[in-house]
Amino acid sequence: MAQSNAALRDRLQEIACGGELPASSHPQALVELASEIPHSIVAAPHRAPQLPIERYNCFEFALGLAGRNEVRLISHFIPSTCCNGIFVEYLAASLLTTTASPGADDDLVLYRDNQQFTHAGLVRDNRILSKWGTGQLWLHGPLEVPASYGQIAAYYRATNSDEVLAKFLEFSRQREGDALVDEVLTFQLSADVAV
Repeated sequence: MAQSNAALRDRLQEIACGGELPASSHPQALVELASEIPHSIVAAPHRAPQLPIERYNCFEFALGLAGRNEVRLISHFIPSTCCNGIFVEYLAASLLTTTASPGADDDLVLYRDNQQFTHAGLVRDNRILSKWGTGQLWLHGPLEVPASYGQIAAYYRATNSDEVLAKFLEFSRQREGDALVDEVLTFQLSADVAV
């Protein structure tokens, strides 16, 4: 089983993260993969705000920040600060509460390699709902993910997106300074810049 799981994860890496297939081809590639290596991965309904799926990442999706204007502005105008594994490290140390195992729907699962958090998803009926790269939302088994996502680091209780947003703003201000973050947020309000 472990070897087939490793083979599955390597193939998922090629499909979802290899860059050779456009995201629109991923669903068909996963259907074809199932005849070679059985898996339970299925496309999930798009549940995020009215925002093109390629405009947010797995962390933004799982933390309820996809489409939040403040996150989009800061990430766009201050690319060194975004909703990524570094922010999730900060969040894990300051807000998140671990749980012993996957629990209720909307609990958070974080994956990490040896260095940092690499991926995030939400618990759904004892499975995981997550976004892979710039592509689709998938419903999958806990370790039915591309190899580069690493292993499950921990499960956390469901988060409140407003509290996560407040932590993101706090994180941004600590990294970039109050003045720059406030200027970016104020600029948007006065100029109505679309990002």
